[in-house]
Amino acid sequence: MVYFQNSPGNLIPLERNQAVQRNRGRAQVWEMPGARSRVRVKSAASLVFVVRLGQGVDPNTYSLFPMVTANNTRRTEPEPGRQGVPVTMPFEISKTSDTTYTFTVKDLATGEYSFSPSSSNDGFCFGVDEGGR
Repeated sequence: MVYFQNSPGNLIPLERNQAVQRNRGRAQVWEMPGARSRVRVKSAASLVFVVRLGQGVDPNTYSLFPMVTANNTRRTEPEPGRQGVPVTMPFEISKTSDTTYTFTVKDLATGEYSFSPSSSNDGFCFGVDEGGR
């Protein structure tokens, strides 16, 4: 599970969703239901997320995907020129205990996002709204 850590330090669980692989023309995308995540955060210079993993699970298997909204769904977009590879966003990983890691994301634009491990089609979703800066 992935959590958003707000400024007082409270952990808010992200929306868990299942992505389905779809073909859009020659491009492959991952799609999930709903145009917007029910979990909303205010834009800020830095956003902090916390993930608790099983012993020995590598946090580097997680990626952060910007999601595009269309027809009451959210979906990844392919990297230009790389039809099977979705666009990802950078984030920093810090270890806070044997099984807990902090993901710090800088300067996310407003929109929809999903963290997902490479080992599954689980998406941990949130939306960024104006404010906070």
